[in-house]
Amino acid sequence: MTKYPQLERMSPEQLLALSNAVQRVLRAKQDEMRKQLSQIEHVLGWELLGSRKRGVRKGTRLRVKYRGPNGEEWSGRGLRPIWLRDQIKRGRREEQFLIVRPGSY
Repeated sequence: MTKYPQLERMSPEQLLALSNAVQRVLRAKQDEMRKQLSQIEHVLGWELLGSRKRGVRKGTRLRVKYRGPNGEEWSGRGLRPIWLRDQIKRGRREEQFLIVRPGSY
């Protein structure tokens, strides 16, 4: 038994129509609240809705910054790869694996 027994008496078509109507009303209320929040942001000089540009997309390949002796590659982000940690333990420096590009300093 549900909290609203009148819903159980409705046909699937009626329930679907009701669901669509509720979603439209909720979207309209959401749009109205976003407008209000945007006005508040403008007045206060804040940015709450995250309208600024996002970071790098997930799955985008980064430019390789380091190359190992056996062709291993690392972008320089995240944890150091095992091959680089092993080389550092053997006395080599991270800078020795840095890829030098023309025009870079």
